[in-house]
Amino acid sequence: MSTLVVQSHIEPLPHPWLDQCLSSVREWAKIRSFDYRFVGDEIFLLVDSSLRSRYKDRPVILSDLARLIEMERGLSEGFDAVIWLDADTLIMEIDQFFPIESEFVVGREHWIDQKKTGTYRVRSKVHNAYLYAQKSSVSLPFYISVASRFLKIHEGRAPDQFIGPKLLTALHNVVQFEIQETAAALSPAVIKDVINGGGAAQELLVSSSKYAPLAVNLCASSVRKGELRDENILKFITMAQGLSTK
Repeated sequence: MSTLVVQSHIEPLPHPWLDQCLSSVREWAKIRSFDYRFVGDEIFLLVDSSLRSRYKDRPVILSDLARLIEMERGLSEGFDAVIWLDADTLIMEIDQFFPIESEFVVGREHWIDQKKTGTYRVRSKVHNAYLYAQKSSVSLPFYISVASRFLKIHEGRAPDQFIGPKLLTALHNVVQFEIQETAAALSPAVIKDVINGGGAAQELLVSSSKYAPLAVNLCASSVRKGELRDENILKFITMAQGLSTK
């Protein structure tokens, strides 16, 4: 079965560690004998011009739609399956990360953050930092249609995750997509615990997860928001690479 792996990001890359994430995915694709494609800013041209104009200052929202259209384009080119991985996703266990083969697959997120009381909470949902679709998929075109419609009819300022994790989780709650449980997302609290040798946030993630994460989205937005620094994520990647070689 022919499979295409797609990633995208603006260039030049704004964080020094993103290249290491991209390299891990390229190496994974090579080992699996998957085709690989990196798309730059031109990915936004796939989005309807009226939506590009309306959300021109919301690249996260446009990216969430553009990735779906890029996946559909790959399938129309003749690939049997297309996998999307966000550019800030690190594959920690290249030899052990096997994609689930189904018509449509999403990633798993157990988001750990701190409440005002100081205790940690977990919010479990699905995410679109990892997506898999086969050419027989009915869910991918449906998702594209619903996301496009929501963007056209929405009034006011939409949150960044409007048609990404928020809509995807809402749809999942109804139709129950297949989930790649090993494609996870790490919150700043968990990353800080890992690089500091452990803590309550990391322990809560472990107890909440059925499977150990093999590919992790490191959420570059956390750096933009000041919740993490580039050196924090660089240290995490160094530690993760050290564990994967043991």
